[in-house]
Amino acid sequence: MNRERFQPTWDLNALYQGFSDSTFQNRVEECHEAFAHLREELNTPSQLSPAALAELLRRFDGLSLRFSSPETYHTMWSSVCPSDSASAVAEAKLAEVRRCKASVFAQLERAMDALSREETGEEELDRAGLIPYRFLIRESRRLASHRPAPEIRDLLQTMQESGGRGWAALRNELDAAATVTLELPEGRRTISLSEARGLQTGADGALRKLAYEAELASYRSWEVPMAACLNGIKGEALAELPRKNYASIREEMLDVNKMRGETLDALHGAIDDHLPALREYLRAKARLLGHDGAMPWYDLLAPLGEPEGEISFDRAHDMVVDALNGFSSELGDLAHRAFLERWIDALPAVGKRSGGVCYDLPELRQNRILVNFDGSLRAVRTIAHELGHAYHSRCLDGTPLSLRDVPTPLCETASIFNETILSGAWLAESGANRLRLLDAELSEVVQTVMDVYSRYLFEDAVFAERRTHRLRSEEICSLMKTAQRTVFGDALDDAYLHPYMWMCKVHYYIPEFHYYNYPYYFGMLFSKGLYALYHGDRSGFPARYRTLLALSCDGSLEEVARSAGADITDRAFWDRALSGVDKMCEEFCGAAR
Repeated sequence: MNRERFQPTWDLNALYQGFSDSTFQNRVEECHEAFAHLREELNTPSQLSPAALAELLRRFDGLSLRFSSPETYHTMWSSVCPSDSASAVAEAKLAEVRRCKASVFAQLERAMDALSREETGEEELDRAGLIPYRFLIRESRRLASHRPAPEIRDLLQTMQESGGRGWAALRNELDAAATVTLELPEGRRTISLSEARGLQTGADGALRKLAYEAELASYRSWEVPMAACLNGIKGEALAELPRKNYASIREEMLDVNKMRGETLDALHGAIDDHLPALREYLRAKARLLGHDGAMPWYDLLAPLGEPEGEISFDRAHDMVVDALNGFSSELGDLAHRAFLERWIDALPAVGKRSGGVCYDLPELRQNRILVNFDGSLRAVRTIAHELGHAYHSRCLDGTPLSLRDVPTPLCETASIFNETILSGAWLAESGANRLRLLDAELSEVVQTVMDVYSRYLFEDAVFAERRTHRLRSEEICSLMKTAQRTVFGDALDDAYLHPYMWMCKVHYYIPEFHYYNYPYYFGMLFSKGLYALYHGDRSGFPARYRTLLALSCDGSLEEVARSAGADITDRAFWDRALSGVDKMCEEFCGAAR
């Protein structure tokens, strides 16, 4: 096989040739002028008719579509390249357009609120061309009491550019520039943070421990500015709460996720009751790895058995595409296209942000994916994960951008469902490798359910403490260790926790979005429930799944889930999803004796 069929670097030239490209500059200027003009039109005091509102919403969506390309281009470029003056100038201009766009949307929300219930009945909505926007209108009314006055909202948006967004930009620059120094027998080696984390999933136990210790040591040199970033972003969010009429950030984020509190409580209650099975699995795995007691952090993702060797990027393509084709040719075709058309930037590098992310380019009906591929099975899963986001985006082609505010737990369902398909295909053909592959699946559950749940508890504690004072880095580390002890219990070696997990996860540093943790374990467990439905209807379910994703902007989280036959407010639903995890833990522990 030709190992160079697919290039592991993405192609951004389909958009622009750089920030000095006249096409980029003209598009940004054009969008700025058009949004400003639309804002002036909306400043007229007269109430809009439903038909006029529909026309303005369509114009707003058209402009948003055109603005999405330069805005996303800048974000993608910044994720792989150090900041420079050209990037900074472009960011400042984009920020002006974002403020203008936000102001226009705020005016449109007020126009939607002004429509009486009689005027916006189904028949009137239909006649006015507002049917596609009915959920947006319903949500706008429901959340009207949480919107600050226009002048306050504009001020908050302006201040966030140099406040929360400034702290986030600093955090990302610190993370991208971070390096880890390993003292190896053959000499000193300096690598990126992502590479150091990747080594902790490798077959060499001594190297896993060495990489873990070097990673933690590296954080000490930049924990102070990172603590400032976290304090700034979380403090800003708390300061805004009274202006938004929310009692807590949790309450605000439930609205952002279009989710009810009882759903989250049911999910957390089920997880708490099923943690003992996962702890038993970790203790059994620790014994197999030669540990006398609990599992040290650096071996949480250690592979079992003989390593297969490094997986090439080409082989990763074959593994992902073959598995996804087994579920749906449409899903497999999209994955193949992503490799073929160079949507994926795969190689770790100093200056590149860590983790993985999928960027939507709705104007082109394409995506770009950033991962840090290290040739492991886990890295293959990450590619499948991000391709799930891409498929979700393409299921929403044709949906106006003002409506593409998908509940984040459903976004993560789409990505983790791809992982579920992949692991299902691997386990179905596991044979003699079953214990190793079973462990690979349970390792993902440990990370997504146990580790991420501990991060939720940590963030909850950070908000509670940040209300009263700025947190020092050592206090933040202490909160992280407490959360890890709560979730992992005695299955994790207390001498080898990860107190700096708050530094390496970008999710804590998104100014407009907090608690970006529970969407992951919601997505994993919901996807497992959906996958069980697929086994009961292999021919019909892929179309139903596509419909579910296409409808994900058209209702609350509970309403969308109900369309697939799931009552996610019911604790029993989550218990059933976790029962499959319990069975895997039982099988693993039995085989490990």
